[in-house]
Amino acid sequence: MTVSGNIELSSQKLNSMAIDMDGSLSLLSDKTQETNPFLFGDLFVKTNGPIKLTYSKEKSRYAVNGDIELENVNLTYTSSQSSFVAGHNGFNYIYVIDSSKIDSHELYFLKLLKDIQNKKKNLSSAENGSTFDYHIKVTTGNDAVFTIILAKELGQKLTANLKGSIVIDKEKGESNAQGSFRLLEGSRLEFFKTLNATGEVRFEKNLLDPYIDVTASYISDYVSPNDPFGKSEEVAVKIKLSDPLSKLGEKLTLNEENFAVYVGRKNIDSNIPNTNYDVADALAFILVGKFKNDLISNSTTSGTQTNATSSAASFVISPLLSSILNSALGGGVIEDIQIGQAGRYYRVGISGKVQNFRYKIGGTSQVLSDIAKANILVQYFFNNDISIRLERRYPIIYSEGTDERVNEVGLRYKFEF
Repeated sequence: MTVSGNIELSSQKLNSMAIDMDGSLSLLSDKTQETNPFLFGDLFVKTNGPIKLTYSKEKSRYAVNGDIELENVNLTYTSSQSSFVAGHNGFNYIYVIDSSKIDSHELYFLKLLKDIQNKKKNLSSAENGSTFDYHIKVTTGNDAVFTIILAKELGQKLTANLKGSIVIDKEKGESNAQGSFRLLEGSRLEFFKTLNATGEVRFEKNLLDPYIDVTASYISDYVSPNDPFGKSEEVAVKIKLSDPLSKLGEKLTLNEENFAVYVGRKNIDSNIPNTNYDVADALAFILVGKFKNDLISNSTTSGTQTNATSSAASFVISPLLSSILNSALGGGVIEDIQIGQAGRYYRVGISGKVQNFRYKIGGTSQVLSDIAKANILVQYFFNNDISIRLERRYPIIYSEGTDERVNEVGLRYKFEF
């Protein structure tokens, strides 16, 4: 970060100031968790042109104007209900300075800064408002990752890869934040299992409490225990998060209207829920791949009990494997592993990313011995708006155990207006 400009003093008191700041700066790191357990992680920014800091004695106000790009962001937010306790509690830190090494010019400069701070406090009290105005535009550059811890004990969190911009203003004591960041491919909600997340984070006024408008989807195959042919069908559970950040965890737990079940690919794509299923069915399907009537049916057989036990075991094993492999390989190479049972077949799914490539590989347990029988999706992102996709998957109507596949090539382009 380079700083240049002019400071005009009168009788050692600040008269005017015009300073340009340009370059890069690291504002936060993982170590900041010690002092702020609610917001921590990597925050590295750079300026798009100089940031201008000015002061006018006539107006008795400071002002900051400029554009900032978020170059490297990986932040974690956790609510005040988190069980984490800052490591510095109960300690007082005293820093000892060797007075023989104090530079007289440096000492004068520090005294000047202190005078400026005191002057700002006095003016603020006199005017009953802030004397520091700013107008700053903040834009995402590379990947900006924001993780919201919803329930630490249950491992529930929203990981959002963001793109967008906001404008932050403060004038005469009134602060305001306007703008939005949309969720990119790879955003996910950890809610017992991994759900794909889409939507946006919207700032309407309060910088510290944005509005989260996100839909998370869990999709898997379902085979009704009453179907003698064992035909599988795609089922999706969608969780809608539409609340301010400060109330997100509470609403996710208490609001049953946030959960909906969709049966069949057409209904999933058209966003048409099946009203025969409630939140209990949604949770049961996420946990064990079945609905509540399947679990409490009087006609339950020993084979069905075995399937339920296998599904429950996969609920525990899948996130554990994902966590171990992702920690070992790093960089999100393996983000999620899904293991479950659909009818007579076990299903396996693996997804992750390598640089600009994202991939998903899945199918029945037969893919472990013959990769040609797998469903494969490979997507390359030229940037956040343009990507090419190669996919090999089951047709919309198929019978489990068959080798019929559909091959697709797609070019996706997003534009905003």
